[in-house]
Amino acid sequence: MKIIHRKRNFGKTMELIKYSSQTGYYIVCMRNNIDSVVELAKRFNYTIPYPLSYYEFLNISDKNIKFLIDDIEYLLLRINPEIKGFTCTEEENNEDEDIFLDKEYLYQSTFIFE
Repeated sequence: MKIIHRKRNFGKTMELIKYSSQTGYYIVCMRNNIDSVVELAKRFNYTIPYPLSYYEFLNISDKNIKFLIDDIEYLLLRINPEIKGFTCTEEENNEDEDIFLDKEYLYQSTFIFE
């Protein structure tokens, strides 16, 4: 699993676009961000599958499609607006895993949103 943890406007979506271009995985984002993701990919000459909205993602039945979630905290709030936080544990001993964190290397992160 690829985890990108950075401040707002520090290239998280661009990293997903690059990864989507390499893998063909679908980017899932807020409906009002779909056009921005498509335009950003075009601007930098990346070819990606057309992004899906959170609604489309939550209602998709094909379990063989792979996804990259942009701003996962908003997807969690879409699932249940009463979610107030989550933890994220890195899978150990898996060389296929890509973890990108701007701060120190973490084995476990906790996220709280107000």
